Amino acid sequence: MSLTNCKNCNQEISDTDKYCTQCGGKIIRERITFKTLIADAFWRAIGWDNKYLKTVHHLIIKPEVILGAYVSGIRKRYVNPIAFFAIGMTISLITFNVFQEHFLELSGVAGVEIDENFELPAESAISFGTGDMPAETAESMKAQMQAVAYIQKTILKYFNIYSFALLPLYALVGFLVFRKQNNYTEHLIINAYLQGFLFLWTTLFFLITLGAFDSLYNYSIILTIFFYSYAYARLYKLSFWNSVLYLLKFIGVMLILIIIFGIVIAGIGFAMAASGN
Repeated sequence: MSLTNCKNCNQEISDTDKYCTQCGGKIIRERITFKTLIADAFWRAIGWDNKYLKTVHHLIIKPEVILGAYVSGIRKRYVNPIAFFAIGMTISLITFNVFQEHFLELSGVAGVEIDENFELPAESAISFGTGDMPAETAESMKAQMQAVAYIQKTILKYFNIYSFALLPLYALVGFLVFRKQNNYTEHLIINAYLQGFLFLWTTLFFLITLGAFDSLYNYSIILTIFFYSYAYARLYKLSFWNSVLYLLKFIGVMLILIIIFGIVIAGIGFAMAASGN
């Protein structure tokens, strides 16, 4: 095995290395040709020297490598975790806003207006014996549906803010469940990569529902849980039953935090909807 030096940072490398262990730069050994020149320009234009596509690909086939790479000091081989998160979030934001009505239909609030002329949809009618719904119940349902609609539309409008606000929450869950392996900041990095990928995943499922059945979108939640379990199991080399145990702990902690977060958000939504009326 012969040794040479990296052309970018002068670090000593072997003839079998594909990337520099010091700067993470790709090692180029072949002479430049017109074909490689065009290919290089093309991949740089659409993916930072193909780093984005490589990051997505490696998250699927070997997440333990990419999740541990940035933490261990390899910073140039893959897209920066926050940049990767932001790209996925932006793709979701644009998609959900372009198809806003369909997104709200999946949430059950399409067509709900936040004003005093709002009428309950026919499918929400409830009868008690031979009598109609009591006025107080109807008004309560009306207020609840308006609040839900307001929350959904606000989340869609400020999707980027909510996404960045939730990232520390996911990192906190990971830290509480796997706190012995990594510190909180490292879990923030790990979850930035995972969430960035899941933005693409859920957006793909959402787009499929445009031409298929709406319930398909619900399966993206199941696959999200599976992917988190799969990624963490690969990262920490967990056995099957340990993976199940940690998954249950992860879901439990997440549900507790989501309930707390949901109560706070719902309270804000109700307050803002009431003030609007």
